[in-house]
Amino acid sequence: MSVWDISDKYFTSITPIWYTFSIWMLIYIAWISLWLLNAFKIEKVSWHYIALSWAIISILGWIIAWQLEYFFLSLVFDSICLYLLFSTYLYKENKKYFEAVLEIFLWWMLVSWLATLHIFLLAQGWYFSPLFLTIFSLSIWICVTLFYVFYKDTHLQVFVYFWALQWIFTQQESIIIRCIILFNIITVSLALIINKYITKYQIKSIKPFKILKWK
Repeated sequence: MSVWDISDKYFTSITPIWYTFSIWMLIYIAWISLWLLNAFKIEKVSWHYIALSWAIISILGWIIAWQLEYFFLSLVFDSICLYLLFSTYLYKENKKYFEAVLEIFLWWMLVSWLATLHIFLLAQGWYFSPLFLTIFSLSIWICVTLFYVFYKDTHLQVFVYFWALQWIFTQQESIIIRCIILFNIITVSLALIINKYITKYQIKSIKPFKILKWK
């Protein structure tokens, strides 16, 4: 069975429509091109390239565990991948193209981790409050996204965020969850506008837990 077939078998409140998973093609193409670009350089491959490769390997473990419906093991592989991606993403000297690949990969893995958590709970018979879990998951997701919109001043993670949310929205029957998704999309859109205003008027970048200051 494909990844989508298993997702459909254990359908949850944040399961997106099947063609949402086509973003994996973009991730794999970007990762391969990244390694090809690096292959033409004389310099030694740095640790963050190795970390990204291990993240890809952990995804292969996730796929195998997913096919066998060992969802707890899938969650473990997802968590390892997220740790590797986050630790690499926080490195301040990443090159632009490398960071772009990281952003797409990282934000999609955050989607994957949340979806796997929901499916694991459903498979174990612990999916007692889908509405609460969905609101909780969407809240975590928007907080992390907003943080990095200001912290990193980048927009690719927002592309992944909108890509996943719109297809989750189309699968929803709950009016409450649909309204929350629309609220999240509007909030992140406003954050992008505010961040552009900050940049335009040369306000110092917003850092975690620091107050805005004019240059």
